[in-house]
Amino acid sequence: MMLKKFSGAIFDMDGTLLDSMWLWRHSGSLLFKQLGLTPPADIQEILAPMDLPEMTKFIRDTYDSSLTHEKIIHELDQLLFTEYSEHLSLKPGVLEKLQEFHHRGIKMCIATATDLVHVNVALHRLKIDHYFQFIITSTEIGNSKREPHIFREALRRLGTPKDETVIFEDARYALKTAKADHFLVAAVYDKYAALTPEEIHEYSDWYLQTLTDWKE
Repeated sequence: MMLKKFSGAIFDMDGTLLDSMWLWRHSGSLLFKQLGLTPPADIQEILAPMDLPEMTKFIRDTYDSSLTHEKIIHELDQLLFTEYSEHLSLKPGVLEKLQEFHHRGIKMCIATATDLVHVNVALHRLKIDHYFQFIITSTEIGNSKREPHIFREALRRLGTPKDETVIFEDARYALKTAKADHFLVAAVYDKYAALTPEEIHEYSDWYLQTLTDWKE
């Protein structure tokens, strides 16, 4: 697809800018180890459909009744904060593309489901925070990316025309939401969220192995 003009970019963070989906994929087993527990081999599949209260209840009821909800959430937050503040890296081509977009005057923001504190420490450590006009989170909006509200609000704040603004995403459900709401969508490959050829065709206008592949 060809753009007549490209003036705005709305970036997801995890799996799009950051090589971090492995952390979320293995967060269950990592949390168990953080708590001093031995996780079963299928812990990630067990925890996947649970929200945070369900997860903490499961851990307490099944493994250690002395653990409080607050203690488990604190340990999870500490685990995530350590990874975002010290270890997670950019995906290939990200820095170069952000520098290029900045040089061209393209307005950029981040729309993410990740907590703002983790976003901020990662962007600051990686020295890319100054490229983005703002960060908007699902928590702030009060909806997940299964609804289009976060993308609509990001576009409103960015102030660029919808037909000149591209959403860069890796997650299947978020791509589906954005495309259904008539956004221009670039699907970014991540091995933890690989799309089928049919999904690529249905949910995106561009498909990028890395951001280096982006061409209007």
